[in-house]
Amino acid sequence: MDKRGRPGTFSIINPVATIPGQRLAPPASLGADEIETWRSIVAAMPHDWFSSCAFRLRALVAHIANAEFLAVAIADFRRTKDARKHTQELNKLLAMLHRETTMISNLSQKLRLVPRARYTMERSRNLVSDVPPDTARPWQIRSNPGGDDPAA
Repeated sequence: MDKRGRPGTFSIINPVATIPGQRLAPPASLGADEIETWRSIVAAMPHDWFSSCAFRLRALVAHIANAEFLAVAIADFRRTKDARKHTQELNKLLAMLHRETTMISNLSQKLRLVPRARYTMERSRNLVSDVPPDTARPWQIRSNPGGDDPAA
């Protein structure tokens, strides 16, 4: 029986083999500072967190390196030049830094790097159930446990 439709560019799509528990290695095209940033981000998350979005992680690392470079350039500019006389140059640098930090924030959200991304409502309930019932909650703690606290 003939195959229907136009033939694709790949006859067989080979899946990428990954060893369970192994962290995503940095690409060879990264610089030394970018490799350090890559490894620190990958080490902060579970081992399989970046299995399908390494391209976004690569973009995040590049934006972080650009932001660090621009921050140093702005600091040097402020130290060596009179900022009042060169406001247009300073504004251009600050606009570039703003764009980089905006992209860092956007990519961090898309990669779910914020701590709240690792917790669901179910996980939160499980964490609460692990706390002994007689433990005082933060809103129940008073500065004077004797009970004669005038603010209470």
